[in-house]
Amino acid sequence: MILMEVTIIYGFRNRDIERVKRSLDSLRDQTDQFFKVIFVDYGSEENVSVLVKDLIAQYNFCTYLYNETRGMPWNRAHALNSGIRIATTEYVFTADIDLIFTENFIAKTKKLAKQGTVAFFPVVYLTPKIDFPAGIRNNDLKVSDQNARGLALINIHDLKEIRGFDEFYCFWGHEDNDLELRLRLSGCESIFHTAERLLFHQWHTTIKENRKEIPERWLTFQSDYLKYNQTIVLRNSDDWGRIYAMEQRPALRKLYDQHTKWEEIDCKPDFLRYRLQKWIAQAKPNDSLALQWQHPATEEYNKSNATKYARILQGLFEYCGIPFSIKNLYSALFPAKCDVRDAFAYFIREHKFAVGDFAMDSMFKSLRMVVIK
Repeated sequence: MILMEVTIIYGFRNRDIERVKRSLDSLRDQTDQFFKVIFVDYGSEENVSVLVKDLIAQYNFCTYLYNETRGMPWNRAHALNSGIRIATTEYVFTADIDLIFTENFIAKTKKLAKQGTVAFFPVVYLTPKIDFPAGIRNNDLKVSDQNARGLALINIHDLKEIRGFDEFYCFWGHEDNDLELRLRLSGCESIFHTAERLLFHQWHTTIKENRKEIPERWLTFQSDYLKYNQTIVLRNSDDWGRIYAMEQRPALRKLYDQHTKWEEIDCKPDFLRYRLQKWIAQAKPNDSLALQWQHPATEEYNKSNATKYARILQGLFEYCGIPFSIKNLYSALFPAKCDVRDAFAYFIREHKFAVGDFAMDSMFKSLRMVVIK
C-alpha cells in the first residue's frame, strides 16, 4: 500500500441524498483506506443541507463544507476550488456525486500520481435499469471518450500554481477542458487512463440542453470565452475558491428580507440588460438594485386578442393538415421567465468584476433579482 494520501473533492447542490450515499459507500469499501474526502455543499437549500450533512457525518473520512452561494448559479469550478483551497494532501481527485468507485480505485490511482502530470479517467455510464455492481459485466455500457476531462488526479501544487479552475464558467460546461489546457500551458503532461474501468456513473437526465436549467446559447458563449482566453494561464483573482458565509452575502440577505422594496420589471429582456448595464455604470459602491418579474395573469393571457387569434389560426392549420405550430403572439409581448433569467445571467457574467454580490430566486411564476455594486 502506498502511504501517500489523496483527497477526493465533491461539489454538490440540491441533489438526491441516496445518490450521495451510494458514492460514499463505494469509497468506504476501498482496499486502500489512506485517503480523505472534502464534500463541498455549494449552496443547497436548508432542508437538503441538513440531510446531507447528517449523512456525511457517518463517514469518518469525510469533511463537510458549506459554501453560502444560494442565489448564484451552479458553478462546479468554484465548488471544487473551495475544496482545493483547504486540501492538505499532495494530490486531489476531482469527483462527481454520481460516481461509484471500484474497490481498488484509490490503490490504482496512487500508482499514477506524479507531479507535473494530470491523470484523467473515463467513466462507464450505467443505465436506469442497471445497478452497480451487478450490471458492470454488461459490455454494451457506454464509456466516456477522451474528451471527458471532469475526473482527474492532480498534484495540489500544480493546481494552486494556476489558481485552480477558472470560475468564470457556471451552469454547465467547459471548466474541465479549460483546466487541462491551462495545466498543459504551465508545463504539465496529460494522460488518459484507459487500461481499466474504475469509475461508474449513476444514471440521471442531462441538463445540457434543458432550457429551464441553462441560459440560451450559454454553451456557445462559454466556448467562445475559452477560445478567446486559451493562451492565458492565470484567470482567477487571489481569492479564488472563496468560501462564503451569510454575513458576506448582502445581496442574499436583501433577497430574503421581508422589508425589501421590489421594483417591477416592465420591459423586454434586451432592454432589461441595457438597463442593468446603465445602472452598474452609474452606481456607487454598495448601491443595490432589487428587481421583480411576475408572469402575466392567466386570466389576462386567456382573454387577450392575440391569444384568441393565435388559437383560431392554429385551428385552421390543424384543420387543413398543415404541420405548423404558431408561437402565441401574446407571449411575444411579454418576456418569459427563462428570458428574464438569461438577461440577468449574461449581465452578471459580463460585469463580473464590477458586481460586488448578486442573488436570484426563481419562484413558480416570478423571479426576484438583487445586484449590489
